[in-house]
Amino acid sequence: MGVSVIWAACWAVGESSGAGLVAALEQVLRALADARTVKAGVLIQAARIAMTGGMVSPGIFEMLVLIGRDDVVRRLDTLANTL
Repeated sequence: MGVSVIWAACWAVGESSGAGLVAALEQVLRALADARTVKAGVLIQAARIAMTGGMVSPGIFEMLVLIGRDDVVRRLDTLANTL
C-alpha cells in the first residue's frame, strides 16, 4: 500500500480538521515508519520535501492540514513516482 493511500485513509477515518487531524497524521506516519523499520524522521523529511520542495519548513503535520488531503496525496504520489 502506498504512503499516499495511507495518508488519504487517515483523513477519511480521523478527525476532520484541527489539532485532532494533526495528531492523527503524525500517529499514522510514525506507525508507518515503525512498520517499515525506518526512522520517522526519514518519512517526515520526505513528506516535507514533497510538500514544500525544501528541507526546512514550519511544522510538517500542520502544513499537511493546511495544504489539504487532495494536494497532499497528489504531491506524495508525484514524489513516489519520481523515486
